[in-house]
Amino acid sequence: MSGRLLLVMGYVGVVLGTVGVCALAIEAIRPDVRLGAMAGGALLFLGGRMAILRGRKLILVSSPVAYPSRDDHRAPVLYLRSFQDDPLTARIPPTPRIQTEEEMLTNVLREVGPVTAIGRPGEPLPELGASRFYVSDAEWQQAVTDLLGRAVLVVARAGATDGLLWELEQIVSHVDPTRLVLLLPFQGDEYETFRARSAIFPHGLPEYFTIRAWARGELDGLSLYALVRFDEDWTPHLVKLDRELRGRLPWYWWSRQIPIETYLRLATRPVLDRLGLAAGEHPLQSRWLRRSAIMKSAFMVAVVGLLLTAIVVAVLAPDAGRAIHRWMTDRGWW
Repeated sequence: MSGRLLLVMGYVGVVLGTVGVCALAIEAIRPDVRLGAMAGGALLFLGGRMAILRGRKLILVSSPVAYPSRDDHRAPVLYLRSFQDDPLTARIPPTPRIQTEEEMLTNVLREVGPVTAIGRPGEPLPELGASRFYVSDAEWQQAVTDLLGRAVLVVARAGATDGLLWELEQIVSHVDPTRLVLLLPFQGDEYETFRARSAIFPHGLPEYFTIRAWARGELDGLSLYALVRFDEDWTPHLVKLDRELRGRLPWYWWSRQIPIETYLRLATRPVLDRLGLAAGEHPLQSRWLRRSAIMKSAFMVAVVGLLLTAIVVAVLAPDAGRAIHRWMTDRGWW
């Protein structure tokens, strides 16, 4: 089956699934039918999301991207990680957009340069996100070394495999520390274990940290907990991925959920600013984000105002309320 056909079927499944789940709120439908529609809708929705991801992978394979990119001649951004983390970063966080975690990270890094990574040997389809290239077991170390010398930025996802630890050693030996971003997919004791194993950094890594669940907010479905950036002398700085990252927001943000990509832009902004690679306006000053937040806040204020007005009229002027009800009923509006 072609990728485009699978993509269309996936979106149709998501739409029909949403309709089926919404049928639960229609009281005119029999309870047993409503429950069946809800169950079928949930299956269609989940199946549609899976079909969309697979369809996009098939489309990617049918028009492969050259190493590291045929159309983008900027210096590459190298993304390093343990292959065993690919299933984790290929999941879709609980957001309205059907994008994997790696895609969200790649969307941010692509503003700096084409994002490239070594593909997992034997995988039938590449994961969505960074452009993959494939090398043999005898060639991967030389490929990593070559890319480290050309990369404008190196982003490494912390892990426990020997291959990744070797890559971190090469980074310390060959890469300007200000060009490294270390992603931390764990906290607490797991982080301490990694910190003990990765004693290769000249000044070590920041001390033990944890993030309370309530502070994660919109980032609750993200596998990353923090990142580490470095000064010229390898002094590390921990940046937690939680709500404190966004700081104090204008009043109109109260009803707006900040996208995960915006948090990632906020976390990496100091590194890109220092290297002169930051593109565009500040993440929280994005015009469409502000406009969306203002419109949503205005809508919520209008709804609350109408509800309060109805309550006041019903309590303080019941006769007026009944007169309005009769007037609307006579015209068929009620």
